[in-house]
Amino acid sequence: MKPIVFMYSGQGAQYFHMGKELFDKEPAFKQALLACDDIVRGEIGTSLVDVMYDPGKKKSEPFDRLEHTHPGCFMIGHAMGRLLRSKGIQPQYVMGYSLGEWNAAVDAGVMELGAVLRSLIQQAKLFMEVAPEAGMTAILADPAIMQERPDLFQDSWLGGVNFPNHFCITARPERLDLIEQRLTAEDVICQRLPVHRGFHSPLVEMGKERYLANCPPTKFPSLPFYSGVAGGSVDLPDPVHFWRACREPVMFNQTAAAMERQGAMRYVDLGPSGTLANFVKYGLSPQSQSETFTILTPFGRETNMLQKALTGLRG
Repeated sequence: MKPIVFMYSGQGAQYFHMGKELFDKEPAFKQALLACDDIVRGEIGTSLVDVMYDPGKKKSEPFDRLEHTHPGCFMIGHAMGRLLRSKGIQPQYVMGYSLGEWNAAVDAGVMELGAVLRSLIQQAKLFMEVAPEAGMTAILADPAIMQERPDLFQDSWLGGVNFPNHFCITARPERLDLIEQRLTAEDVICQRLPVHRGFHSPLVEMGKERYLANCPPTKFPSLPFYSGVAGGSVDLPDPVHFWRACREPVMFNQTAAAMERQGAMRYVDLGPSGTLANFVKYGLSPQSQSETFTILTPFGRETNMLQKALTGLRG
């Protein structure tokens, strides 16, 4: 039987009401989310569940306040992992993408849940304080274009490579505006991510020492731990590793290729939008026997998607 990989995504895929149908209908999901919310409320004095599921907000409205999205994205991933485990689905591997590496760490026993949530809240405050306004844009093109057109991509940095013709960049907002305008005029598809700090670039460098100081202690993982920033497995993801997960480019294409060398897998995207499942799907070779499963998307039907995934994962 093909091994199961729990994949945890990072910033940029979030939206209001993500997971709301599961919150209403799946007790294990609700219990895990509320347990996280109790910890967060004690730190910031606000219920993130109330923020995320505000009935006055539409899914189409930007959910992009870092103090909410940083712990909020983690909470959704954690609740998804708890939900699947409650259904008897046990992963043989965990894989993290950027912020999702913290989810993978908790799932694999590297870090304790409460310590991680408190650390993520401190991280959000840190970057709001010391990092300049910046952003990230996903581009549907070969990342080699950055070397081929240095004039266009000056003052920007490679934020990650997701599959051969999909990458993201980090830059200040005015620079992203210019790059997007020129590429769009050339019929190159670009999408600004709902992120307002320059992750995976030198624009967050000034936060390094405090970031490391707030990182919880780590233990050896109980499951093989695959890292987006490392491009493969990591034996002991220590605090320096988690700084790299914030500061350096995410080479997800390399990580997926490293997973594939272990044989055919069943990849389960536990993020809010199914982005990692798409990255894997488009990055797989035509000969791959691996499968991908998505549960949450902005289009709803969460319980139906859950049942469909469970059928494939139990087979």
